[in-house]
Amino acid sequence: MVAGFKEAYNDINGCYTDLESDKITELNQLLKKRFGKNLFDADKKLIKKVKKIDERAKIRNEEEYRLLHAYLDSIEGVDKHIDEYNSLYKLYFDFETARSSTYL
Repeated sequence: MVAGFKEAYNDINGCYTDLESDKITELNQLLKKRFGKNLFDADKKLIKKVKKIDERAKIRNEEEYRLLHAYLDSIEGVDKHIDEYNSLYKLYFDFETARSSTYL
């Protein structure tokens, strides 16, 4: 029975990845304000993905870009994440700049 609850919990948490990044950001802000935690606090897979992006020092595609954008929004202004935020934001900005230059 516990395995069933855990599976349901993971399925529900996995559903948000289909949302647009601004909607994820809005949802995370509401959850953080109301409950003190957001989707990323429980999503260890997401944190692993972000760490891989950070280790590789490069965003490979739009999906990683959106994921990183949402994650950055979730840790912005959190003192314990300042260094992580700055490092990841540079990757985000570099990808955004490169992406913008290809559409000009």
